[in-house]
Amino acid sequence: MCLNQRLRRRVLIENRIEYMGKKGWGFVNLEDVVPGQLIGEYCGELINDNEKQRRLESDYIDNENFYLLDIEKDLTIDATKKGGVTRFINHSCDPNAKAEKWTVDGVERIGIFAIKHIPSGSEVTFDYDFKRVGLKEQKCYCGSANCRGILGRRKEQKLSRDESSSSSSSS
Repeated sequence: MCLNQRLRRRVLIENRIEYMGKKGWGFVNLEDVVPGQLIGEYCGELINDNEKQRRLESDYIDNENFYLLDIEKDLTIDATKKGGVTRFINHSCDPNAKAEKWTVDGVERIGIFAIKHIPSGSEVTFDYDFKRVGLKEQKCYCGSANCRGILGRRKEQKLSRDESSSSSSSS
């Protein structure tokens, strides 16, 4: 079955939701997944930017667990209250899956696809490409070797003594 048909029929790999410590709940596949395979669709309530901002400033102000995924300008999927199990796919700086926008029957949908082989029993993750809202940074708990430490910020590289002295002298 082609990927478009899988999204149309909302085919989802076998999975379970499991507690992942500091990361909270996570999505674990129960079958081997190959690169390019559809893991599932990211579903939820479609909201515009005004409603997203309202929810961030009131409904989710003291909540670290909300599930917003921007599709395009002025269109966001909010899976917090009305979402499928793929909302439990955690962030990783070294992910094994990615989110892709697809048009199915004229409707924009988000599929989660494997980008590498994922053995059965593994946690599925993708890079949220997080845009921070507000001043509070959100710590990353992915634990990968290339972890950026904070969602939405690239890991800072240390300058060598030569680079730091040349950059300070040029200012």
